Amino acid sequence: SSLSVKMQQLLEKYVIPYALYVTLDDIPTILNDAEVRRLLTDYRSPLSRVYQSYANNKQLTFPMFRKMAEDNRLIDECLTHASLLHSFQKICPQGEAEFHDFQALLCIVAHYKHPSP
Repeated sequence: SSLSVKMQQLLEKYVIPYALYVTLDDIPTILNDAEVRRLLTDYRSPLSRVYQSYANNKQLTFPMFRKMAEDNRLIDECLTHASLLHSFQKICPQGEAEFHDFQALLCIVAHYKHPSP
């Protein structure tokens, strides 16, 4: 095997799978970050409109949240349907998301789409 083949194997086996790793245990820290809180405050109105357009009776279920993610082309190799479901279940074990849960879910989506190195 050439050096370039070995390097490719190293990247595929040990680097790339972990480069996209996101832990939901970090979410409380992320949500308490001053910049994140400022952004959620600054964008509360447009985020609320998005939430209202997908929520039914002021509650957002997973199928509604999945539709929002699909409509906005958020699902890909970084944010899969499985990771979206896992995130929803972690934040909303009761099966329905209120607006503050929706904001937390969007932070998780952002974390998946742009993970920390």
